[in-house]
Amino acid sequence: MSDINTLLREIHSRADSLAIFAQHAAALDSTVSTRKSDTVQTVLYSLSVLQTLHTDLLTLLKQEKAEKTESYTDLNGEIVQVDMLDWLEDGYYTDDEGDRMPCSRYCIGDDDGDGISVWLNEDMVEVEA
Repeated sequence: MSDINTLLREIHSRADSLAIFAQHAAALDSTVSTRKSDTVQTVLYSLSVLQTLHTDLLTLLKQEKAEKTESYTDLNGEIVQVDMLDWLEDGYYTDDEGDRMPCSRYCIGDDDGDGISVWLNEDMVEVEA
C-alpha cells in the first residue's frame, strides 16, 4: 500500500508541475500563439490523464482495503471486523465438554506499538486458550 501512496504523491507532484508549465506557456509572447495553444492543449490533456489515473488508483486502494478487512466472532458472539488477522501460533483450548481442541492465536492489530491478539478456533470464533 505504501507503493500506491508513493505513486499518488508522484502523480500529485507531476500534476502541479504541469499546471505551472501551462501557466508559463499561456504567458508566452503572442507571436507564437499557435505553438502556445498546442502546448497548453497538450498539458491540459496530460493533466486529464493524470486525474483519471489518480481516480483509478484511489478506487483500487479502497477496493484493496475492503478486501483486506477480515472478521471473527468474539466471546460475546459479535462479529468483529479487523484490518489484519495474521497467524502467530497454534495452541489448544478446552471446550464445553472438557475436550482439548486446537486453536490458533492471531494478531489483529496494535495499540500504542503493542500487538493485540486473539485465540480463534477453526471456525474463527474466539476462545479462551
